[in-house]
Amino acid sequence: MEPQPPRTPLHPADTGREHAPGSPGEPLRAPFSIRRTNELLLDLLAATELVPVDRLALVRGGAQHGSIVQALVDEGLVQADAAARAVAVRYGLPYVDLEALRLDSAASSAVPLHVLERVVAIPYAVENGVLKIAVGDPTNVHGIDELRLASRHPVELAVASPEQI
Repeated sequence: MEPQPPRTPLHPADTGREHAPGSPGEPLRAPFSIRRTNELLLDLLAATELVPVDRLALVRGGAQHGSIVQALVDEGLVQADAAARAVAVRYGLPYVDLEALRLDSAASSAVPLHVLERVVAIPYAVENGVLKIAVGDPTNVHGIDELRLASRHPVELAVASPEQI
């Protein structure tokens, strides 16, 4: 007889805890920290030899001070727009090519410039009373909150390359 895998509790009563994992009462936890995820990605790049060893060392150094994706862009290994598209997919947001759009003048004046510069964002349209804003980093929760507070419109986010913004 085959050994059975351990049974995963599906109901809070089965765990002896008040809340089941992922329930509204318990915060979700990522399986790995951002630092550990970066390490795993760098190890994968090294193992697959997709990035030459000398350039991988530069990427590893750049990733210590920020995003691994940005380090890959800085080293010229990934195009900025491709990285922005990947970020958009990762976070379920639309990608916007700002060079292909005509920016709406009403949108551009809807948020103070100092807020846009700090967040690295650009409003590009107002549709049905909703302000559409392209951001370079959709994980910047404080910046996105600042955009929402600075605008008198509801805000809809998209991702664009920080170089285009």
